[in-house]
Amino acid sequence: MFLRTSDRRYLQADLLIGDQSGNSIPVYIKNLGRSINATDSDLDLLRTCSSARSIVGHATAVCGTDAKQSEIKECKQAIERLLGLGLLRPVATPSGALKSKPNGQKRPGSAPDAVINRNPDAALTAGETSLVIPTCGRIESTLRLTRSVLNSTKWAAENPLIIVFDANASEAIDSTTEEIHRGIGELRQVNNKHPVTTHTINGRHVMLDRLSKKLSLEEQETDALRFGLFGDDAIRPTIGATRNHAFLLNTAPLLISIDDDVLCSGVAGDLRHAGTVSARNTAVEFRYWEDREALLRRHALQDINLRAAIEPVLGRRVAELFADEVPMTIDLDYLTPNLNYRLECRDPRVEAVMFGTIGDGGMGDKPMLMTESMRVPQLFSESESDQELAFTSRELTRIAEYPLITSHPFFMTTACAFHTADLLPPFFPFGRGQDGLFGTMLTQVFEDALIGHLPVALLHDPLDNRASRQSSLPDHISLSVCRTLTILAGIYGSQSVGGTRGERLEDFGAWLCEHCEAKPQVFRDWITRLLLQSLRSYDRAIERSYYPHAVEGQTLRDRTVRALRADIQRRLSDSDILPIAEYHALGLDADATFERIAHHFSLFGRFLQIWPRVWEFTRGQPLTPR
Repeated sequence: MFLRTSDRRYLQADLLIGDQSGNSIPVYIKNLGRSINATDSDLDLLRTCSSARSIVGHATAVCGTDAKQSEIKECKQAIERLLGLGLLRPVATPSGALKSKPNGQKRPGSAPDAVINRNPDAALTAGETSLVIPTCGRIESTLRLTRSVLNSTKWAAENPLIIVFDANASEAIDSTTEEIHRGIGELRQVNNKHPVTTHTINGRHVMLDRLSKKLSLEEQETDALRFGLFGDDAIRPTIGATRNHAFLLNTAPLLISIDDDVLCSGVAGDLRHAGTVSARNTAVEFRYWEDREALLRRHALQDINLRAAIEPVLGRRVAELFADEVPMTIDLDYLTPNLNYRLECRDPRVEAVMFGTIGDGGMGDKPMLMTESMRVPQLFSESESDQELAFTSRELTRIAEYPLITSHPFFMTTACAFHTADLLPPFFPFGRGQDGLFGTMLTQVFEDALIGHLPVALLHDPLDNRASRQSSLPDHISLSVCRTLTILAGIYGSQSVGGTRGERLEDFGAWLCEHCEAKPQVFRDWITRLLLQSLRSYDRAIERSYYPHAVEGQTLRDRTVRALRADIQRRLSDSDILPIAEYHALGLDADATFERIAHHFSLFGRFLQIWPRVWEFTRGQPLTPR
C-alpha cells in the first residue's frame, strides 16, 4: 500500500520509528508540535506503516494508556511532515539497523563488479572526474598511490590526475624535481599519455597573483587570499591550504582527493543495498584491531574502482536517491528539526562523501570516539582487552554498512570526494581538525548540503612506522584553532537562516571579522567563554554516552572516563583557556597568543568573504593548463 499526497513528488522510503528495546520515544517528536488531532482513521493510517504497531505499543508501555493518544499525535505529526515530501513506502521489516556477527564485526557484503574492479577496460566518463593527491613531498608514497590508481581504474585522458605539493614542502620539492619527473614519466609509459600534472609552491604564487589582478582584489583581500593559499609561515603543516589550492586547480564537476599514503585497495559492501538518511553517522562503525596482520586475516583486500564507488551518491539530491529502484531509508530516530527542515524546504544535495578506512586510523584525538555520535562497540565491552584496543590501537576498519546520507558534520579527508559544480567552503589553511571544520561549515553554515558515507574502505598504509601508544588512556582534549572555529561555525549556523550559499559564507566571514577585530580583551573573553561552554558540553556528552552503558567493576573504560573528566574539570577551573595546540611552539605569552589567533580568525573571515568570487571565477576560467 502506498500513502500519497496530492500531486507532490513521490518519495519512496522505509518508515522507521522507534523500537521495542525500551528506549524512550525519540526527542525529535517533541519538537514537531501537537497540531494534528489523531482520529480512528489516523490510527489506521499509522498501522499501514511497518513500525506503527511498535510505536503504539511502545508509547503505551512507556507512558501509560492515558499518554498514548498524545504520543500518537506527535508521531502522526512527524509522518505528516514526511508525507509532505511525497510518497512513503511501508516495508515488512524496518531496514537501516546495523546487524553484527557475534564478534561485533559487520557482515561482509558482496560488492558490485563496478566497485570491486573486475573490468579494467571500463573507463571513467571523459571530463567528469579529476583526482588530486595532496602530498608533503613524500615522493615514494605518491608514486605508489598513482600506480595503484592506474591499476584499479582506467583513467581517461580528459580526467586529470593532479599532484599538489604542500606549501611547506617546497625545499624538498626543489631537491627532488628530477625524481618527480622520472617517476611521472614511468607512470605515463604505463598508461600511454596519462594526464598527470604536478603543482608546487611556484604555481601557487602564480595563482595568487593572477587571481588578485583578475578579480581586482584590494590589499586586505589579497592578504586574506594569501592566507588561504599559504597559511602562516611559522605554523606547519599547511595541508588545508593545499586542499584550497586543489579546489581552484580542479576543472571537473567531481573531485576525488586521496592522501598520498593511501592505496586503491580495500573492501566494499553492497552499494545496491538500501541506505539511510540520518541526522547522525550512527551506521559508521569503528572497529580496532591488534595489528595489521590480524586485520588483514579478517578482510580480503581487492582493487577498488574509485569512480564507481562515488557515483551512486555524490552530487545527487536526496529526492533522486529516494526515487531509485532500491529506495533510501528515512531513519526517524534521528530526524532532528534541522534535518527535517532541509528535507522539506531546501532540496539538499550530497556535496561530499567519505571513503571508509582500513589500516592506520590516522586519528590522534581518541576522545572524539567517546561521544554518542560514534559507534565503537569495543568501548562498551566488558572485556578490558577490547577496550584497550579501542584506546591504543592505530589499526582499524571504519566503514558504513550501506550508503549513509547525513547532516552530521563528521568528515575526514584521508580519502574523500567532492561535488564541485556547487560552491563548497574552503579549508582553514593549517592545524589538525581542518577537515572537521570543513564538515561543519558544509552542513551547518550551508543549509542545503549533506555528507555521504560510502560502504567502501580504502587501505591507509603509511610507509613510515606509526606505532600504537603504550598508554591505555586517550589523549587529552585538544583545544586547537580549528576546533575553536568549528564551535563558531556551529553557533553561526544555529543562529542564521536563509540566503544562498555564497551569501551565507560571506555573512559568516563578516560575522567572524566583527568579533575578531573587537578590542583584545573583548575577543579574549568571547573565545574563553565559548571554549568553556564546549568543554561543559563535552562533559555532558560523556555522561549521556557512557553511564547508560555502565557495567559492574572498575573497567578500563571507567578509569578512562574519570581521567578524561578530570582533565575537563581542570581546564574548566583555569583562568585562561587557550586554543594553543598550533601556537605552543611559537613561545608566545597569553596576550600575544590571543592577538595571533584574532589575526588568523580575521584573515580567515575575509577569505570566506572573497571565496565565492574566487570559486565562481575558477569554475569558468581554469588558471592552469591540465
